[in-house]
Amino acid sequence: MKTKMKKVAILTSALIALSGCLDDPFEYPSDGKTDGGVVGGEVSQLYGEGSTGTFQMQATDKADVTADVDGQANSALSNIQVIGDYANKAALNVAVTDNDKASIQLVSSTGVDLAKPNADGAGVLLFDIKVNEFTKLSGSPAVIHPVTVTLNSEGANEASVDITSSVSAFLGAKGYPGANDTQTVKLPLTCFSGNGVDLSKSTQPFSMKVSSNMNVDVSNIRFQAEAGGDKPGINNIVDCDKPEKREVLTDAESLVYSFDGGADAGWAGYTTTNGKKIDGSFDGTDFRGVESTATGTKNSFLTFLIKDDLLKDFSQYLENGALQFDLYVESNSTTPHPTGELMVKMETPSKADERSPLGGGEYRYPTSEFVVAHNLNSDPMGQVRKVSLPLKQFFVRSDGSIDINALKYVQKIAIFPDTVDKEQNYNPKGMTYYATNLKLVMNPTL
Repeated sequence: MKTKMKKVAILTSALIALSGCLDDPFEYPSDGKTDGGVVGGEVSQLYGEGSTGTFQMQATDKADVTADVDGQANSALSNIQVIGDYANKAALNVAVTDNDKASIQLVSSTGVDLAKPNADGAGVLLFDIKVNEFTKLSGSPAVIHPVTVTLNSEGANEASVDITSSVSAFLGAKGYPGANDTQTVKLPLTCFSGNGVDLSKSTQPFSMKVSSNMNVDVSNIRFQAEAGGDKPGINNIVDCDKPEKREVLTDAESLVYSFDGGADAGWAGYTTTNGKKIDGSFDGTDFRGVESTATGTKNSFLTFLIKDDLLKDFSQYLENGALQFDLYVESNSTTPHPTGELMVKMETPSKADERSPLGGGEYRYPTSEFVVAHNLNSDPMGQVRKVSLPLKQFFVRSDGSIDINALKYVQKIAIFPDTVDKEQNYNPKGMTYYATNLKLVMNPTL
């Protein structure tokens, strides 16, 4: 499998990643990545081109005052305004102020049958959003300001899904080369139908509730039947949110792993695949490393794996954050590596792992993109290097989408030589490299 690499800036050089395929360091031959394809099936358009006006858009302010939206400013609303060409169902700019709660919602006084797109239990709620501003964190320690999508049906049945990580990530990718300005939120309808909402009697098929300052453009709200085997975690379809499975990291710095020669620290441990564990001390810094013992066309990995059961959510770091670490490359492989590239990737759990969002199931969530940290053919070996890799490099897909599933459920960070086509019969045996002081930095100065 060929994977498109990305251009990466590190402290001492600019590197361009080339194509390659990857064997997973834990038992899976596929990298599990997908592009952010848009599901395609029967559509019930709630707001946007082709919608019939069955549902009225409303806005509710911090004082619980609710007013119909007509696309014009409304003085009756204190901290929310919804502006745009509402008559033609165009994108609406939603501006929330005062760092307080507000919402928009589509409503009907009577229940409307919207069950058909979810007839097979695999329908999706989609809407397009351009995040212009969002106060995602405040205070010390940092407090997350939630954003939720809520559906209602007759009988006051209600269910919600937290999309804060998605909105935070979309803001984080804003302006990044290749990233789409407008992203699509995709939520399984079973998140709502499975929690009491009767889609055949929908009174509020969409609501977005916020709790802090936000400026977004919202458009093209619809229900859509799934197509092509789309499932939660695949093709950027967000799962129903499992806060018990993950920890949202919010510190200015989050220590992944460090080693002082006697003990390690951080939320990850250290392991290797197809390689001997080795320690080293260089320029007064203690390192953990791997000496490849790979056979045949297998690859070797230096991996930092979470110690507890909580997967790590990196969404709050995407705006300016970076993965930083110290790297020491001692030697190339016995047969010099064809591209010379040492890569970094971030992985979700394998499908059989009970820590996976599915709790073990038929498929795994995607991994990140693969990013170059060092080139053995052009960068110096035998010296400590400070590496700083912007997180955007890992999570902006080639189609410009943000894969929130790869971002929300990180289990491990792996450093490995770029895997080449098997027909080249390359083997990394003998390649030796070390890393330490891995951390996520929200606003790096390097």
